[in-house]
Amino acid sequence: MSDDADIPAGTYEWTRYVLSMSTAKKRRVMGKVTLETGSYYNGDLNTIEARLTLKPSAFFTLELTAERSDGEVRALVNKDISDELAKTSFTEELYGVRFQLDISPNLQFSSFTQYEKPGRELVSNNKLRWSFDAHGDIFLVYNHNLLRTEKDSWKLVSYEVPVKIQYVFRY
Repeated sequence: MSDDADIPAGTYEWTRYVLSMSTAKKRRVMGKVTLETGSYYNGDLNTIEARLTLKPSAFFTLELTAERSDGEVRALVNKDISDELAKTSFTEELYGVRFQLDISPNLQFSSFTQYEKPGRELVSNNKLRWSFDAHGDIFLVYNHNLLRTEKDSWKLVSYEVPVKIQYVFRY
């Protein structure tokens, strides 16, 4: 939701209605479209999601995603001065690209990059997985967040390079 929409504290319940259509996951070209609508906090939210997955071979998968949410809530006008509520509209858009390369049964590389339009943030997660043994894996991950500035340049917000080693001891 929008950064400038402060919803008053309280208990909220909402009802959502979903219509979704998709093709079979076994196909080389797969698609899915989801429409969702209904109440949201003290307002309404409408969302459309689309996904296109291309699997030209057993070794490579490419997925494109898009999501748009349009909503309206009654938010605090000036939370420091009064409890006055006003209708606040917001739009959120997410665009993503995911791909996976299965180099061998023991070595895979995957990447997911997502751009959030109102926040102008680009987030990426890249993972290399090596199964060095039937009971052991090493994961090398690179994550980074970039923020698009008002001057249309990119600013590095954060990054990390975690390494995970897992091994299952059987006895």
